Amino acid sequence: MPPVADVSRVPVTERVSPHALDMESRGAKGVLEALAACDAEMWAELHADDESARDSPAHPGLTHPTVVAKIARLALAVSRCVASDTPETPAAVLVVGCGTSGRLAFQCARAANEGSSSSRKRKRKPRRAVIRHVLAGGDAALVQSAESCEDDRERGAIDFHQAVASNGPNEKKIASLVVVGVSCGLSAPYVSSFLAEAGRFGARREGGKDPPRVARFALGFNPTRDAPERGGFRALVPSESPEEVPPRDEQAVADVCFVNPVLGPELVAGSSRLKGGSATKMILDAAFAVADSDAADERTAAELTSRALSAFEAATRRTHECAVSRDAAWASACA
Repeated sequence: MPPVADVSRVPVTERVSPHALDMESRGAKGVLEALAACDAEMWAELHADDESARDSPAHPGLTHPTVVAKIARLALAVSRCVASDTPETPAAVLVVGCGTSGRLAFQCARAANEGSSSSRKRKRKPRRAVIRHVLAGGDAALVQSAESCEDDRERGAIDFHQAVASNGPNEKKIASLVVVGVSCGLSAPYVSSFLAEAGRFGARREGGKDPPRVARFALGFNPTRDAPERGGFRALVPSESPEEVPPRDEQAVADVCFVNPVLGPELVAGSSRLKGGSATKMILDAAFAVADSDAADERTAAELTSRALSAFEAATRRTHECAVSRDAAWASACA
């Protein structure tokens, strides 16, 4: 067990959970109880940096209204992008990630396309699959680890253009684009590079006859100030100070929406496959479901997003209630 870190310097996703400190001494049932307690933190509206400090800043959690509003904004962007897709004005929603995040992107994109296709068949409006995943290392990384790919900035930019060009022989035809970059710790250079290149692509096309609509979202679970400098995400945050050094690449920065609720430390320190993975899937599934509902405005989209998250919360809590029930059947199986 690593020592409890100095919370003032360590990103939230890398800190040690207090639920893990005595977990190993409580047996299998204790492990399940610790998992339940840690997962329950996902549903807090606010997370303090240090609960023992009165003046500790609080960060929005998964159910905070500002986070719900951002997920709704993503849903509306996806809905409008999908609706605009025609042979003459092709559109694409690209969900990009590395490792587990990329595999979740694959699952969510595939499920969204299947669900949306069924919905549109009922409406007699069949369409092609607009929502697509991009995984660092390619689809081979779905089944085989490709860890070093997440640090490849150059490959991220190259893969962006390849993903856009896959809509047809000429990437200049694309009319609408939504890019969702998933990095639980806001730490993957490949993903931040992909997002930055999407911004430059839209800016370069501004002088053209039909400039594309490009919307970009960064999905992770650290406050932006805790994003590691080397990851590149802090460079995508719009500057609040005109004197900031070094100067920002404004083409790469403009209009990036950060969907980054704080969930608290993972039970296994740094393992964002746990709460981070669960929250990633719930956020993407909720956003794509709301997008398929044809919500007309931000208020309706936010209401539907809140209902979707509430359903996920109920399912999560029920699962853990079964796991730590008095008959301890799950604990026995775990042991």
